[in-house]
Amino acid sequence: MLRGNYKYKGENDNPAYSHKVERVSKTKTSGKRLYQDQDLPAFKLFPKGMFLSLRIAFINLFRPNIVVRYPVERAYIPPRARWAVEINYAEDGTHRCTACKVCEKECPDYLIELDIDIAEDRSRHIKSWHYRQGGCMMCGLCVEACPFDAIKMGHDYELAHASPDHLEYDLLTDIAAYKRPRKERPTPPPKKEAADA
Repeated sequence: MLRGNYKYKGENDNPAYSHKVERVSKTKTSGKRLYQDQDLPAFKLFPKGMFLSLRIAFINLFRPNIVVRYPVERAYIPPRARWAVEINYAEDGTHRCTACKVCEKECPDYLIELDIDIAEDRSRHIKSWHYRQGGCMMCGLCVEACPFDAIKMGHDYELAHASPDHLEYDLLTDIAAYKRPRKERPTPPPKKEAADA
């Protein structure tokens, strides 16, 4: 609703907003609205954002440098960092892979291929343990699924190569699968003979 040169905002909708006055100017011929002038307080006209950005720049001027001078310096990698998959060798240098193919089944990108042979005595021989590192997203699901702790996530983050052929390799090749030592079953105690009645 217009009263002279003033429009009371929300007068018909909500009387609580009737005190906010907006000045409207109109042309005499067409009656179209050209501009709206609002009475803004002085603190809204002050360039506050410019001084806030200058404050942040001034604080960063005296902060220590966080740039790592690679390759002279290396970035700190946390112990739980996940990079490419590696074989987790035991203390005596032997691997722990039993060729169960759980890692191959759990890989969401199908990047692990385990080619094995099973002999007549049910012993397993690993022909190749193929891993395509170029497509790996380092999720660690294969490491978590491995029941024998045979693989781990490496800490080497320098994984770039000039040729994509270097991103596919075999972790184990032509090696016998690990046989987990089985515990001997305890001998059952002798049965007590029933006393003669």
